[in-house]
Amino acid sequence: MNPPVPTFASLPIVLEVPATLEHRSVVLRTVAAACKLALGKAASKQLLEDLRIAAVTAIGEAFNNIAIHGYEGRTPGRMSVTIFAEGGVLHMELRDDSRPFDFLSVKDPELETLPESGLGVYLMRALMDKVEYQPGPPNVLKLCKCIDEGS
Repeated sequence: MNPPVPTFASLPIVLEVPATLEHRSVVLRTVAAACKLALGKAASKQLLEDLRIAAVTAIGEAFNNIAIHGYEGRTPGRMSVTIFAEGGVLHMELRDDSRPFDFLSVKDPELETLPESGLGVYLMRALMDKVEYQPGPPNVLKLCKCIDEGS
């Protein structure tokens, strides 16, 4: 008898990249592909597109914050990204050794003024169902998005 084949739910995707903007697209493409795996073939195209937009945007903002601000003035280190689906939820986790910051002190921006920057944490919170940050080292950012068809 053959052993069971690991699935996305039982074996997460783990990616480790240098925390530089040149590697951002690798992470974003991986997250986009993981969304498709998380939903499976039976998911509607609209649900897949909505999940991709939310997940890729949130991870992209997190990646930017780490690469640009976290390692500012320092030699960039590595960033680990773990993605898995469990219990109708897409889980994404970023770990890095950059400068920690006070995530909870970040206030929502004044959207009426159309700020050009400072929207990253706001977008993560707006697009994800759950956002947790633990300062390090390592810093750990957890982003969760419900992926049930009825949500």
